[in-house]
This record gives sequence, structure tokens and C-alpha cells, in this order.
Amino acid sequence: MQDLEQAKALLAQGEHTCVRVLNGEAKVSAARRLEPLIAFLKEDENTLRGAAVADRVIGAAAAWLLAYGGAARVYGGVMSAGAAIVLEQYGIAYEFGEAVAFIQRPGSEALCPMEERALTFTSAEQAYKELVQ
Repeated sequence: MQDLEQAKALLAQGEHTCVRVLNGEAKVSAARRLEPLIAFLKEDENTLRGAAVADRVIGAAAAWLLAYGGAARVYGGVMSAGAAIVLEQYGIAYEFGEAVAFIQRPGSEALCPMEERALTFTSAEQAYKELVQ
């Protein structure tokens, strides 16, 4: 649990959008949307394995990538119901600041395109192939 608390504390500082902590070692990103998770996975597919990840927003697409990467614990400042379902399916412990039905398109009440796309995924491997490769 220490790693998740460290990740949450680093996220709360406001300088980062996504934080990965594994055995006390942090990797941070200030990139937006799915870019931090995609960059982490492209750099090293195993970087999330067993790690705690804190992100400002966790939608279903992010949850699929976290499942693919093997994250152990996740915190989302905002988390969609679809993300929670994916994380539960893969046995990933999660916490959130605010639960929402779905992630909205910025400046709109419409479904975020990535959240909508994530509805079509049936496995973490499929999500990784379609979102990262």
C-alpha cells in the first residue's frame, strides 16, 4: 500500500498527470490523456507490472492499458464506471476521488472518444494492440 500512497502524494502535488511507483521508485509524466500510460508501456512493457499507478483521470481505455501492463493498484482522481469494471475483471485494487458514469469529451457532455472506443475491447491484449501498437 505504501507505493499507492506515494503515487497519490506525488499526483496531489499538481505537477504530474500520471505517476507509477514500484518498490518506492517513481516514474512520472505530465502528458495528457492516455499518453503517459502509452509512453510507459512503449518504453518497457513490464514497467507497470506489480506497480501502483495514480492518474488524474482513469477511464475505461486507461483501465485496459493498466490491466495489460499488470498494475497491482490504481488511483484515479476521477474514475469511470467502465474503468472500475475492467479493473475488477483483472483483480486490480482501485481507489478514486470521484466516480462518474463515463468520461466526457472535453467541453461537452458527450462520451470521450477513447471511452467509447474502449467499449469495443474484449481483452487487455486487444486494447494494447489498438491503442499502443
